[in-house]
Amino acid sequence: YVAEMQPGLGGYPFTISWDVDSLTSGTYILRDSATHGALLRVDMKKQNVVAVSDTSIHVIEILECKNVSVTYGTNGGWNLLSIPVEVADQRKASLFPYSQSEAFAYNGSYSVQETLKIGVGYWIKMEQATIVGCPHLSDTLIVSKGWNMIGSLSAPIAVSSIVAVPDSIVSSNYFGYSGGYYVASMLDPGSGYWVKANVPGVLILSSS
Repeated sequence: YVAEMQPGLGGYPFTISWDVDSLTSGTYILRDSATHGALLRVDMKKQNVVAVSDTSIHVIEILECKNVSVTYGTNGGWNLLSIPVEVADQRKASLFPYSQSEAFAYNGSYSVQETLKIGVGYWIKMEQATIVGCPHLSDTLIVSKGWNMIGSLSAPIAVSSIVAVPDSIVSSNYFGYSGGYYVASMLDPGSGYWVKANVPGVLILSSS
């Protein structure tokens, strides 16, 4: 569902409200349409009103779906993982409240991330956890020259099906981690992977 918003005479901020009891089972995410949630992202089942103060938001969308769950089976050690579903609250503290470390992303060097994005790989030390959200079945990942930590989709895909643009940028295997590194032939939901690119480009993932 997509709707164009027109503030009243008072302009910004304005509020949007809804009846939580009218929502059926599944996930309902209200978000700005331009960035698909970077500016505005709300779990419509956990609150019934949101104030829109960002004047760049003119169009909103509602993502509604049957829930998909992803379970991370760990023993409390370090995990190379990713977020393969659309969730309303992308904060690491919400997704993995019992984790034993910060979430570390890599872009030439490691950095701590409080918000976890789809398509990105993260190192997190934690026990078993389950997250629930909407399926994410395709993605276009931007990669830099050198090593990259990337994410996966909601369904397994073969490494051989990944389309690289330019087509010769990938200069390594895809490496997953499970107590030690291994060469991956599949990208599994919830896992993160290392891959090296010889120039900047994109990787196109699709499970269809």
